[in-house]
Amino acid sequence: MEVARALSAMGIQSTVKGTAPGWLLRMYGLDGRALKGDGGVAQKGLDIDMKATLEELASFRASTEGLIAREVASGGGIDLVVGDMPPLAFEVSSRLEVPGIALGNFSWDWVYASYALRHPAFHTHAQEAAEAYRKADLLLRLPFSCPMEAFRRVEDIPLIVGRPTLGRGEVMRRLGVKPGKKIILISFGPGVEVGYGSLERLPYLFLVMGLEEGRGNVIGVARDFLPHWELVNACDAVVTKPGYGIAAECVSLGKPLLYASRDFPEEGAILSEALRYIPVIQIPRPELAAGSLGPYLEEALIGRVRPGPPTDGAERAAELIRKFL
Repeated sequence: MEVARALSAMGIQSTVKGTAPGWLLRMYGLDGRALKGDGGVAQKGLDIDMKATLEELASFRASTEGLIAREVASGGGIDLVVGDMPPLAFEVSSRLEVPGIALGNFSWDWVYASYALRHPAFHTHAQEAAEAYRKADLLLRLPFSCPMEAFRRVEDIPLIVGRPTLGRGEVMRRLGVKPGKKIILISFGPGVEVGYGSLERLPYLFLVMGLEEGRGNVIGVARDFLPHWELVNACDAVVTKPGYGIAAECVSLGKPLLYASRDFPEEGAILSEALRYIPVIQIPRPELAAGSLGPYLEEALIGRVRPGPPTDGAERAAELIRKFL
């Protein structure tokens, strides 16, 4: 999204195709169309269902050729394809005979190859993803990256992350909350078990993404309320699952990251890099489910925060993309 906005500032029009919700596209002022570009993984809360993932991959694989054909048929006027990181994007760019540029910190061939060590059925999906990635003209590799050996040409770029424009006071005013306590942002997707009732006994104000009804010091925040980085900037620490976007926000804004682990191989690369700049502390899942966050928050809030790395990755990516046009 940030790259599309940077391209727009250069006068380059782009259309976003993917699974991003409409409210997120509107937040960025971008045009978009729904398109599922890869099989991904089947998640329920913090768990990845390997059986369901293989079933989803098999279903997606069966529809891939038709999906590529439709995208190629509707691709008139397209001068370039940027993908983060669906293999399908580079099958389409190759058939359209336009440049295909990958952008990301991990690739699905590496993820599936990691799973194939325990579940050999992932091996075929890893191979097919790698074959598609070899058709890309360039990989713009983000920090916190995993091995991505399928790409023929690689250019490293800085962090891509949103830049806050609101102070803590303004965020609290919009939430209708009086500041005063340390603020903890809890940011998970659906299905993650958190003991919110126990949080009421802790001396913090908790902002919880997606929680419909809060109580006392636990405040529910709609996902489309503000850009996520504005909430990260307004808080003192973040409780989440480790992914590129949230880790980049925490590192760039100097916020401790407390996390509950999941079975996704990207996690190790993200946490080891983030630890260079901010406190990174694991919360065991039973403790998260019980709401027993006190000792972990105390440790995180006294940890050392170091200046983060450059954050002009979107502008750098846009410059490199423009050279292919």
